[in-house]
Amino acid sequence: MNALNKFCISSFKNLSVLIFFIDKSYNLRENRSFNNRI
Repeated sequence: MNALNKFCISSFKNLSVLIFFIDKSYNLRENRSFNNRI
């Protein structure tokens, strides 16, 4: 159970980091298209 908990916590951290980077790249893309419109 303890090993499972550690695995869940580490995968959750990896997932949140992944979501953070995806969100960052999505925002950069949005900003670029926004600048192109002006």
